[in-house]
Amino acid sequence: MKVPINLAFFIALAWAGGLQAQTVWRCGEGGTLYSDRACADGRPMTVADARSSTDVAAARATAAGERAFAERLLSDRMGREASALAAARPTAQYMAQHTAKAARSAKPGTTSAKGAGTKRKTPPKPYTIRLPKQSA
Repeated sequence: MKVPINLAFFIALAWAGGLQAQTVWRCGEGGTLYSDRACADGRPMTVADARSSTDVAAARATAAGERAFAERLLSDRMGREASALAAARPTAQYMAQHTAKAARSAKPGTTSAKGAGTKRKTPPKPYTIRLPKQSA
């Protein structure tokens, strides 16, 4: 485990060496937009990272560790969801039993057990709510 951490540390140090002061352009009305390219109404600003190279490397190593942890969590969650979905699917035996049962109980000339296509004898009752009277 020590070799990958050392390797990541040296890669981060090499990459951080290129992070010197850079010119950033402050643009827009009130100078609220920042860009790495010059803009019409922009003014250049020099931005430097005040952290030491060891601090930058440590931050990058921490971020890489957190990224790997998040990927493991995602993988675990996806596995649990796949198992739950597979467990919730009806089996072929269950489907065969219930399809046969529905076919036996269906009325002749209908397509389902409940008698699709039959009309309701009475219209549905309206849904009403009675509120208590408010006292004055």
